[in-house]
Amino acid sequence: PFASDAQAAQAALKRVFPGDARIETWGTWMRKDYRGTVALGADGSVLPGALLREDRVWRAGTSWTQPILPARTGPVGLFLVVDYGYTRHRSNDAFYDYSSHSLGLGLTVSY
Repeated sequence: PFASDAQAAQAALKRVFPGDARIETWGTWMRKDYRGTVALGADGSVLPGALLREDRVWRAGTSWTQPILPARTGPVGLFLVVDYGYTRHRSNDAFYDYSSHSLGLGLTVSY
């Protein structure tokens, strides 16, 4: 955040169901115009005109949290979490122009 002039916006929605199951959806947008980093081509050389790097990033995701055996865990909560994330990173620098998907599976403990 310190090497660029950045603007960002984000939003999230969360719904808690009876029994403490939850779904959450979120999205972010970011514009990063770098002040001192030149954009590079696919061969690693500086682009003609020595343009500074400019990035536009969209990220979105959703997660499902499901309690596991709530009647047996007492004051300790055990949850299964499944999440998905998508990133669309557009840049005039060839090394930062990509899209990606992620899938996660985890356990959360609360007390």
